[in-house]
Amino acid sequence: MKRSNRNASGNILVLMSLSASSFILVALLSMSYASLIFVNNYLQSTADSVTLFGAAKLNIGDRAGQMNTLVKRCRQLAFDSREKCTMTANRYPQLSNLANELMDEAQFAASDVESQRIHLREVMINESTQAMKEAFQERAGQLECNLPFMTLSQPELNCKFGEIKDVSSNVTETEFMQKLAESDRGSGLLTPLSAHFKGGRAALPGADGQMPFDFSPLPASVNGHNALAHLTSIDVFREFAFDESELPSACSVKLTAAVSGNRLPGTKETEMTVAASAITAGELPLTE
Repeated sequence: MKRSNRNASGNILVLMSLSASSFILVALLSMSYASLIFVNNYLQSTADSVTLFGAAKLNIGDRAGQMNTLVKRCRQLAFDSREKCTMTANRYPQLSNLANELMDEAQFAASDVESQRIHLREVMINESTQAMKEAFQERAGQLECNLPFMTLSQPELNCKFGEIKDVSSNVTETEFMQKLAESDRGSGLLTPLSAHFKGGRAALPGADGQMPFDFSPLPASVNGHNALAHLTSIDVFREFAFDESELPSACSVKLTAAVSGNRLPGTKETEMTVAASAITAGELPLTE
């Protein structure tokens, strides 16, 4: 009888040990999963914050909106000077030299504006990148951490620039130059409803078609109010290709960190990646 009692007690101890081991293993796995959620949420919050800093910097002072307006004016001047030159040659040939000089000046002004636009593009990208790096560094010390069952390495920051799909520019068609407006509508350069120029190259008709007139996609002001920089879905962000020269109106950030388990059997190092995108503030409304 005593031996039977001892055997029963031994079996109970074994069962209790197995149950305790199973409970501890489940608890470890639960804590590991909770740690993963915590780390992913913190990384996503960091990516969102960093992206907003970069997007807000792009159109600071409405520099992209003002450049779009300047490009539009130069485009109008180039078209009008070509029209006047052709008309003068037919009606007043004695004034052709003067008309040609005026056209050359208009084309030179357009070329100078294009150079300034390319320079502004570099400034915008550099300043936005610096702003995102500084925002990232402020939180970098909190990103590299050792959780009870997980180690998160210092994330890598990857910044990209481009536009948000289906966003037009802030400039509209030329109301007082009907011939140019009709040509722009016929060429599909304008949005159907609002008559704003689409982002990208807006080639002139005729002999000046190779002149570079590029509009940046930028939300226009509505009823005297401009849109603020805000986050967007990463699915609607389009990165500019290497040969595209529009001013960027949006940016995206990707954070990638190596994650490895601590003292958990069968765990391997893996990568955790989060991404965010944001569009810059829209053009500032005109003040009287």
